[in-house]
Amino acid sequence: MKRFGFGQSRLRVEDQRFVTGHGTYTDDINLTGQSYGWVVRSLLPHADVTVDAGAARDMPGIRLVLTASEMAAQGVGAMVCGFMPEGAKPPRPRPVIADQRTRHAGEALAFVVADSLVQARDAAEAVL
Repeated sequence: MKRFGFGQSRLRVEDQRFVTGHGTYTDDINLTGQSYGWVVRSLLPHADVTVDAGAARDMPGIRLVLTASEMAAQGVGAMVCGFMPEGAKPPRPRPVIADQRTRHAGEALAFVVADSLVQARDAAEAVL
């Protein structure tokens, strides 16, 4: 019986250009005036956290430091599962950015947007 949908083998057409050094990765694409993002992540699993983005917002080149409180103020809620097989129990909605408590190491605490990648990374370090 022939498989279809999930689990079906796909013919790969991009391999040759990548193994010969002619592929284009997203990091290779730079646009005039582009901004750079950096996710501030929790270092600790299951921890009570306080996010202070004030110092990061005052750094040069910073366009935005987004935290859970700003998302809530804009009416952005938790993520819900967009696809569920029929009859499956949907998982609980998950916060896009943790607010007050992290559930695992690496959970997002804030998102920084800056004029350069270095500025974004430096501001992310200033958030914690």
